[in-house]
Amino acid sequence: MAEKQVKSRQRVADHGEVFTAEREVKAMCDLVKSETERIDSRFLEPACGDGNFLAEILRRKLAIVKQNYAPRRGSCHDYELYAVRSLMSLYGVELLHDNVLACRERLFRIFDEEYTSVCKKNASDEVRAVVRYVLEKNILQGDALALVQVDGDGQPTDKPIIFAFHGYPTLVHELTYERTNRNLSVHGYQEEGTITTPFDMRVQNEIDRFHLVKDALLHLPQLGNKGAYLIQQMNDKLVAHKNYIHEVGQDMPEILDWKWHLPENR
Repeated sequence: MAEKQVKSRQRVADHGEVFTAEREVKAMCDLVKSETERIDSRFLEPACGDGNFLAEILRRKLAIVKQNYAPRRGSCHDYELYAVRSLMSLYGVELLHDNVLACRERLFRIFDEEYTSVCKKNASDEVRAVVRYVLEKNILQGDALALVQVDGDGQPTDKPIIFAFHGYPTLVHELTYERTNRNLSVHGYQEEGTITTPFDMRVQNEIDRFHLVKDALLHLPQLGNKGAYLIQQMNDKLVAHKNYIHEVGQDMPEILDWKWHLPENR
């Protein structure tokens, strides 16, 4: 069956949507072959469509994970760790909502098929839930030219694109070259930290949940007093966190005891 590169003439006219053929995708990925096969190398696709490039890169990364961390003595721990890490290194922005959903589902299916094949009966639904959560945060609907989120019809909104990036924030900002970055906010590693608690390392690098919520609110001035109230709540949480780890020496119970939950158990 011939590979379909166009969904409809109308979508081409409205959005310039033409998908890259598999042959070209593979050839372009081969130009940076060593990076596509490095587990922690990061890729941001600013017009990801339904995931042609990201899917190819994920397959290559998972093949390396399987080669280096195949389960031994029945334990899938190392394989799960590096497989999820390889997925966490992929980011995408896409204008059209149906493509965003298709891309997330496609990447999940690739991960799940490989994960189930490798770990068999030891494959965990909790790991699958983590993967779906990561994809919801890493594959976003937005306009990568205007650097804003878009609504269900692909129209720009006043909401910025915010990534919690697993690396140096400047790596993403540099991808925008000299364009205005006011609508693109990236939180990531700032080389801040000392001997402290795991969550406090996130706090010091401003990639914790409280700083991310604050940043989202600061980019939404239209919320007015409601936004200011929530920002104060986040500041209060940060103060409570600092006081607690100083007195007790470990993270607060709401952080320490937090666990992933499957959707049906939320």
